[in-house]
Amino acid sequence: SDQGSIEKGGQYDWYPYNQMVPEFRDFTFEGKVGDMGVVETVYGFHIIEIEGQKNVQRAVKVGTIVRKIVASEQTEKKIFRDASSFEFAVSNGDFDQVAKDSNYVVRPVNQIKALDENIPGAGNQRQIVQWAFKDDTSVGDIKRFDVSTGYIIAQVTAKNEKGLMSTDEASVPVSAILRKEKKATMIKNRISAKTIDDLASAENTSARSATGLTMESPTISGAGKEPYIVGAAFALNEGETSGLLVGERGVYMIEVTKAEPAVQLDNYQSFANQIEQQRANTVSTKLYSALEKAADI
Repeated sequence: SDQGSIEKGGQYDWYPYNQMVPEFRDFTFEGKVGDMGVVETVYGFHIIEIEGQKNVQRAVKVGTIVRKIVASEQTEKKIFRDASSFEFAVSNGDFDQVAKDSNYVVRPVNQIKALDENIPGAGNQRQIVQWAFKDDTSVGDIKRFDVSTGYIIAQVTAKNEKGLMSTDEASVPVSAILRKEKKATMIKNRISAKTIDDLASAENTSARSATGLTMESPTISGAGKEPYIVGAAFALNEGETSGLLVGERGVYMIEVTKAEPAVQLDNYQSFANQIEQQRANTVSTKLYSALEKAADI
């Protein structure tokens, strides 16, 4: 006898899809009302008659098939031929024009330093940086490099000698700084409010609250990293309001609504030891890496 239904004369009440063992479930859910059959499960044999079904809904079974895609030898050879052909073509022509004709994208990278390891868009490419800074590498030189994702055809377009920037080089970053300072000055000259509520009313906006500010992570929610503004907040007393302050992303007026001093400890040596160990590990790792990359094996 079926112990699960013996008290009700062999009948089961309504049950959901995943309540019964798979064999029992499949017969009752995949069959139709009136079907009768013998089903074997881990509990034995069951003579089942489907007397009713309700709330029938369409179900979808989803599976994930993972397949690693590996380039064939033919594909690898073609990529090598294409890279070699492009390297030869740019050695005898204009780099940008040849790339355009070949439907390749040129990705200029500026301000690479001699000790850099990463190249934007290409990841860790220390070999390219070392080549670019070799004494026998000149402006205009081109070289193909094997990387994990294929090949990089690199060209040295300029070298900046140690010293002051040229006017043209400095104009781009300096112009951005000057524009930001000019905008900040215009805003400060236009605003005469002395309180946050007056400022919000005059600018037709609302004051925003920032909680959990720390000197360790000087970030303001909705504004980003603002070390000067956060530092100014820590210089104010609770309830005190600042004047207009120029930050990285705008002009601010801040009021300290609540300040919670850090917990005082009897001894901070454990933190000092932790920082010392972190820096020692960093130095050891970078030193070993530098020696390994500089070695001629």
